[in-house]
Amino acid sequence: MGSFFKQRSIIGNMIKIAGIVVMGWGVIQAIVFLATSSGMGDQIFNEFGEAVYAGSSISGIALYGFIGIIATHVLYGLLIIGFGEVIDLLQDIYFRLDPQAKQAWDQKQEERQKFRNEIPLWVEQDITAFYKKHEETVEAVQSTRNRDVYEVKVNGRVDYVEMSGFDPRVLSEEEAKKFKG
Repeated sequence: MGSFFKQRSIIGNMIKIAGIVVMGWGVIQAIVFLATSSGMGDQIFNEFGEAVYAGSSISGIALYGFIGIIATHVLYGLLIIGFGEVIDLLQDIYFRLDPQAKQAWDQKQEERQKFRNEIPLWVEQDITAFYKKHEETVEAVQSTRNRDVYEVKVNGRVDYVEMSGFDPRVLSEEEAKKFKG
């Protein structure tokens, strides 16, 4: 699934996401339809000639409607996802024909990744103030895979600091193991 959403083109990626949304909406719509139509049951007439509903089971019409809605939305979703794949394939062909465009795309992706790895100023300030209270000097702050955890070099050692709360919290050795390496 990771290669399915590999960003080869922004438009292709957005179209694939729209296809998944269409399928999800179809499932929700089918469940609502089944819930509202299954309570009707069969209609019978009592001795006074009044129409009464007998039972609250899932009738054939409700089941066929449920399956029809699911099938329709899955088909439309797959067609939309296929269109997104076609756009991605055309982008790959373009990159093969024009290697300079591929290099420009790769550079742009690297810049985006660098921007994602940039450390916000408030994080650096909070970490520096936290260690200043403990009379220690921060040498460097680096990001990790988790956007709330940062690798901090302090007085020759490395700490992993979580910034998701009100105050910075130094992770224990056991918690920090998954961020090392």
